[in-house]
Amino acid sequence: MLNAEELEPRLRVRLSGEEIDGSFHFGDRTYLLEAKWHGSPIPASSIYTFKGKVDGKLSGTIGIFVSMSGYSEEAVDALTAGKQVNVLLFDRSDIEGCIAHSFRRVLRAKLRAAAEEGVVFFPFEGTSIHATDGAVNEHSPTDTIGPANVRDQIAMICEGQTDRVVLTRFSQRILEEQTVRANVRILAAQGKLATPRVANAVFPLLTKDSRLIVVVDGDGDRVETEKIMSAEIQIPCDVVVVEPEIEAWLVPDSPAPKAEIRRRSREEGKEYLTYLAKATEQVDLQWLLARDSSFRKFHGLLVA
Repeated sequence: MLNAEELEPRLRVRLSGEEIDGSFHFGDRTYLLEAKWHGSPIPASSIYTFKGKVDGKLSGTIGIFVSMSGYSEEAVDALTAGKQVNVLLFDRSDIEGCIAHSFRRVLRAKLRAAAEEGVVFFPFEGTSIHATDGAVNEHSPTDTIGPANVRDQIAMICEGQTDRVVLTRFSQRILEEQTVRANVRILAAQGKLATPRVANAVFPLLTKDSRLIVVVDGDGDRVETEKIMSAEIQIPCDVVVVEPEIEAWLVPDSPAPKAEIRRRSREEGKEYLTYLAKATEQVDLQWLLARDSSFRKFHGLLVA
């Protein structure tokens, strides 16, 4: 792919004591490349190892880390909390975006988000929900959101992939039940600290009639979470804080909703995200509306 786009790729750069998967040239800069295709999400430690290699090169060098299995929950926030952003993260959907559009286009979007907002993982692809037919398709947030004949266009930013599964299923159900024709795109920022930065980066890409909704976990401190979001989000949007985490919409009586869902998925022998999607489908929406204020707010924003 890099060769086809004339980015002068070199593979397997071996130096004394370390190895780098490759490099390529874009603009006036050489980028270092690390690519992984593991069975599990990549932890922060692996990214820091690569970052150490980048730090030791010419000042201004940028590293591109590609993980087809995504990243662990703490990985993106760990990099976001750092002072220097010199590693950008790609996941499977980004690579699919490269194939559909071009590597250059995806890289430009990520570079701009990193330069303007300090975003280490800018999700090029979002989930587009068409309430008219229930289809879920992937679209780039750099494209216009939704067809012109829908009643509303909504962009939604959440923390991670599990949140995106829950929000996708609930959004589909709510829009179908309320017979609202809306186009919703959901992006996973891959971290709580990263969420407001991704929201800031996405906002300029939206059409003027679009609305932006941010959904984050309260993690046991709703007030502090609301304070962080208010301080970090620099654009007009609505924020929904779910206490303590979004899985509470599925098992509201559990003190540890995520752990409870994981336990149930293991008991049924199902992969976590598969079980999560099934559990979301089984929730009584009217029952949840009556007992959870954060879900009422989310529901109201979606159909407003």
